[in-house]
Amino acid sequence: MRQLEYTQVVILSAELANLSSEENSQRTFNLQTCLDDLNIGYNSAIGVYKYNVETSLVVLINNIETLQVLQGLAFDSFKQDFILYQDKQGESYLIYNTLDREHLGKLRKVHKHKVKNKDSYTYMNNSYYSIVA
Repeated sequence: MRQLEYTQVVILSAELANLSSEENSQRTFNLQTCLDDLNIGYNSAIGVYKYNVETSLVVLINNIETLQVLQGLAFDSFKQDFILYQDKQGESYLIYNTLDREHLGKLRKVHKHKVKNKDSYTYMNNSYYSIVA
């Protein structure tokens, strides 16, 4: 029996909690410009992590090289603590700037009422996405 293969996804942000909204908007623009220059497509999203709301970018990837480029941008250029990565098996992880990984579960599209009490989720294209067990 053939196993279902999922699209690899990375969700990242350029924002930092200690910066103003203007500074974070500029950082997001800079990240978008970097991705555009590298011909890496993305969708803008609203990310919520531990109840903190920020602009996030969702990138569909198909190789390890793109994942490594995104890690370099997030960790080296934008000083992020982590990115969210979904692998081909549909399992999601936080990849930290130390390259340690924390398994989270599965990133899935959910109904709005399912995120009401969650501290972390993504809103993109009028849909909510969250980790499920």
